[in-house]
Amino acid sequence: MFGLKHVLENFDKLRLEVYDKYDDAEIPSVSESLSYFSRCFFYLYKLIFKEKEIITFAALHFICVCLGYYSFVALIDWIHDVGPSNEAFRTAGYQWAGYLLIIYVPICFIIITICLGILSSFMGAAYFLHKKYKESTIVRCLYIVLIRSWYIFLFCCINSCWKIGRIKNHIPLKMLRNVSERKNSSYAADRWMREAVYQAWKVASIGVFPALIVGRSIKNSCKDSSEMLKTHFNAVSKIEMAYSTLCWWIYISSYIFVPLFVSYIFPLIYSERALFQFFFPLMFASFFIQVFLKPIYILSACRIYLNYANEKNIKIDLPKVSSFFEILILFLIIGVVFLKL
Repeated sequence: MFGLKHVLENFDKLRLEVYDKYDDAEIPSVSESLSYFSRCFFYLYKLIFKEKEIITFAALHFICVCLGYYSFVALIDWIHDVGPSNEAFRTAGYQWAGYLLIIYVPICFIIITICLGILSSFMGAAYFLHKKYKESTIVRCLYIVLIRSWYIFLFCCINSCWKIGRIKNHIPLKMLRNVSERKNSSYAADRWMREAVYQAWKVASIGVFPALIVGRSIKNSCKDSSEMLKTHFNAVSKIEMAYSTLCWWIYISSYIFVPLFVSYIFPLIYSERALFQFFFPLMFASFFIQVFLKPIYILSACRIYLNYANEKNIKIDLPKVSSFFEILILFLIIGVVFLKL
């Protein structure tokens, strides 16, 4: 098993290699990307309705995101309610709230991102089982992912750190940057550079995720992802651009139209609680993204990798589920149901 340092070196080498090679590459237009994504959408959703496990994992995706958003917004709402009524908090000048957010938000974000990564792995496992003409069940998907959980866990942790860095890059932190500094050309150039580095990571790592599911090592997964981009760069860039564009459109539309609709239906609740003013648009956008877009993005990445693996004669290793594991999962499900009752 590779050490953490070796894993980080492989991922960083992959990012730098892709950034250097494809910095000046021709990027497809938004219309071309959306057209390609729509074709993938109709093709893959036929598969999704055949494999009900994928729908289940997509629903769990949405629930996981809801819990993450709710925990964050509920914390903000709690600070708003408790702060003015507590003398100690007022005396501290709300510094406690800043420290609490700095500690709580990254930890919560990393946990949610790891959970989403594991659920995405289940979708990928279901896709590979279907393509290998094997029965796709929740237990089989669990088994395939769990026996490779260490590498997938490391990848999800690293991916969450990249996302935190990107979010920080988009938030104007007045405590760290004054207005004149934000208007400075060097700051703008640095911000765009960090965004370009993040996008390079997204493109570079799109093949790592499917490769880990099918049993490739960290080193071979990074190598496969780099080689895959040489022959399938156009498809990968279209998927990335279309997915990012649609996510932005959905989030912006949600914050424009959902508040108008919810405030009309629930005027008292919406006007009195800041929690609902943020929570409803987020949930509406997350529903469409996690249920309709995210599965297509994940399955498209797996589809591109499978085409690459067939071209390079890479063996897709999907282990057979042991009877002991099936019995163990069955007892766990019975135990959870019994406790709920």
